[in-house]
Amino acid sequence: MRDRQEQMNKEDKNHKYLLMGGIVILSFLIILAVFGKKGVFQLKDMRHKKTVVQAEINRLEEDNSRLKEKIRALKSDKKEVEKLARSELGLVKEGEVVYQFVGEKE
Repeated sequence: MRDRQEQMNKEDKNHKYLLMGGIVILSFLIILAVFGKKGVFQLKDMRHKKTVVQAEINRLEEDNSRLKEKIRALKSDKKEVEKLARSELGLVKEGEVVYQFVGEKE
């Protein structure tokens, strides 16, 4: 009877050690899943970065389209070239007189 009871105590201890070992391993795996390189926080951060990068891509695509349109206009419309030369370079046609008004400084 006593041997049987000792054997049950040993089995109980073995079960407790197995249970504790399982809990430790499970806890470790949960910590890795949340805080690891491929964890939940990292995934959230990467999704945020993806959103930021996608917004930048969209902005650059819009700028690119606008610049392509400006290039097309400059290649096909002499008035656009003249407008740009006058505004950016300050060029004038032969015989034109340019009046510049100097405003008062505030």
